[in-house]
Amino acid sequence: MCMLVFCSLQMLAAKAFLPVEYVAVTASLDPTEAKLDRLMERYVNSLKAAFAEQDDAKTVSMINQAADELVPALEKLKPEIERWAETMTAQERTAYRLRADEKPYLKTMMELMLDPNLTKRLERSPAIQQALENAGKRTEALEIEGLGEDGSYGETEGR
Repeated sequence: MCMLVFCSLQMLAAKAFLPVEYVAVTASLDPTEAKLDRLMERYVNSLKAAFAEQDDAKTVSMINQAADELVPALEKLKPEIERWAETMTAQERTAYRLRADEKPYLKTMMELMLDPNLTKRLERSPAIQQALENAGKRTEALEIEGLGEDGSYGETEGR
């Protein structure tokens, strides 16, 4: 429940592409991927800063502010992400999937998710839990086309 936003972010960042067999591909980072990475890095770092704040009310405010910044930025980037996803080949999706596992913001997110002190704090603070859930719902509501909930690429499977 309280980890909904973390799962939502991970799915948003990495679910878009078919888990196809490993193909060694070296490619430069697509500009759209770089934009998405910068957005997600800022958001996850904002969450990390929010959790470092000891005052729960300030933490909630910081989480809300982070979501208030992320959602419109993702809305603006959504058409570009969709075009990028639609035009990727199987090799490009595979290369992205391999890079996605190494994204610094996903590593930071996992560290936060596995932090026992944060887990205890979330259990004690329904307000923080609610702020995270609301942020997760807002990002999920974007429904970026072509990105299946199960990680599949759907009808727009690459070439």
